[in-house]
Amino acid sequence: MRSYGAGAKCGVAFLNMSTLLSPQETIIQFVNEFNRENYAGIDATWTSPAAYLVSGEVRVFSKYVEQLNFDDLRATGWVRTELESMETVMDDNSSVLIRVTLTRFRNDDTEHSTGDCCYLLVQDHGHWKIRLGISMAVPLDLKILSDLHRNDLK
Repeated sequence: MRSYGAGAKCGVAFLNMSTLLSPQETIIQFVNEFNRENYAGIDATWTSPAAYLVSGEVRVFSKYVEQLNFDDLRATGWVRTELESMETVMDDNSSVLIRVTLTRFRNDDTEHSTGDCCYLLVQDHGHWKIRLGISMAVPLDLKILSDLHRNDLK
């Protein structure tokens, strides 16, 4: 797994979207544009339509940005997201599956939340774009059941 330390965190350098980005650079660009709250830039990193799988529910959007609401996100205390790690899980030259760890931060630089997700990228008109996002978060009720089961085994 390739880790992205403090000097390589997203937001440090912006990539030129007019050049052909690698799948990994596309993920970095997505996070950069997300932090800038740039809907057009975010949209340029996703296919249309796009899908997201979270808590067992598949959400399909004609455009990924349709489901974004930065006002609601900022209301939680969020100010930016950093890419902590990125690992290419699968690459068959026509699609790439990348697992990432993302950390959200508050205005005072304290950690808001950290989570893992996977992004499936495909070639779209000669550019790598995200087709599917998959949240790796364990729903709270499953975590509680898992913890209860673990305690029963003791």
